[in-house]
Amino acid sequence: MRDVVKTLRKENIPCEVSEKADARGITACLEKIDNADIVYVVDPDAYVGKSVCVDIGYAYAKRKQILAMCPVNDPPLAKIINGVLSPAELVKLVKKDSERQSNGNACSPGNSETLRIGLIEHGLVKCTSCSL
Repeated sequence: MRDVVKTLRKENIPCEVSEKADARGITACLEKIDNADIVYVVDPDAYVGKSVCVDIGYAYAKRKQILAMCPVNDPPLAKIINGVLSPAELVKLVKKDSERQSNGNACSPGNSETLRIGLIEHGLVKCTSCSL
């Protein structure tokens, strides 16, 4: 997770990340998914446990774009992942979306000035807002 955030910041994409687990547990995780435009699954070992499956299923039900760092080894779950991107490719996607917003043609929901990325890892959703 830290490497992904470091990559985003290295590319001058300002980010805020909640570092501690919220006392509200799963409710807090689901709220962070609600606030995200893109959900990025940080799965460096291609492992997705039960909690992450719940988070991905929730994001899918909320019609969020779901991306993963590595291919997911669960065939039914892999079908709802929209794509596999390295952290560097995620940076390119965010920058491309920023350029589209500048031209008035953003692809992110709501055409907002801030693309919000929810990072999921081992059952924790970290809130990352990337303002370009």
